[in-house]
Amino acid sequence: MNSNSSQLINTKHLKALCILGLGLVSSYGYSNQTLEQFKGANLIKHDQSSQVDYALPLANLKKSARTWIPIKAKQIQGELSSSLFKFGRNESLLPIYDFYRKQMTASSNILYECSGRTCGSSNAWANNFFNDYRLYGADANQYLLVVEQESTEGSGYQVLYLNRRGAGDVMLRLDNVATKLDTSKVNIALQVNLDNKFALNQFINGQADIQNYVFAITTESSLSPIESFIKGEKEIADIKAELSEDALKHIHFVNLGNQAKPVYGESQVTVISNRDANKE
Repeated sequence: MNSNSSQLINTKHLKALCILGLGLVSSYGYSNQTLEQFKGANLIKHDQSSQVDYALPLANLKKSARTWIPIKAKQIQGELSSSLFKFGRNESLLPIYDFYRKQMTASSNILYECSGRTCGSSNAWANNFFNDYRLYGADANQYLLVVEQESTEGSGYQVLYLNRRGAGDVMLRLDNVATKLDTSKVNIALQVNLDNKFALNQFINGQADIQNYVFAITTESSLSPIESFIKGEKEIADIKAELSEDALKHIHFVNLGNQAKPVYGESQVTVISNRDANKE
């Protein structure tokens, strides 16, 4: 794939775009799973911020003074990554929603979910909560899902909002918030340069319990956020190409792009042990 500065990226080239996994390690908790993207999804915007105060919606929105706020919310602070995807006008909403919902709820707790008019005003969600007019559509078409994934190292939250614009385009917003953890609980088993595939393969082949490890990939800091995640996906694909089918079933990769400095460096593979978490 051409990793230039284009704002429009067709994610059919990304088997499991890990933008939703930003900040999963570093000073934040490893928490959110890699999500595969729905066919034909076009990533048109990605933003990341650290130390963000986020009002996690646990209910519909209500008017307060001149703005709209959730009737019930959980205030959290952490590293926020937000991605906006666009789908073709001929796509149906429900298959897209079900595709992401299945993945997001596989190992997470649903905190809030609504669809259609039960979600309230799409205008309020788009322009007041998410601050993105491109999410605005008919109230009857919208979907919202909020999930939490807990671990001994911290919590991660994911918020999905889906709607069809008046022009017909289907828009999907995915927010990921990784909350702070105690970094002393992060057990690094191995850290090598990305080009040192020999050492990485030696480690993998020498582990009888490889499912107890998470492999975090970082790329060079000179790349833009989107370019770095594309590069990270290529590196993950190269590593996977050398693994056995059995190993592929058990190894979990996290693409951190260039957003995990300084703890996890750049152009590194960091293997993190999950043994203690699995014992609890």
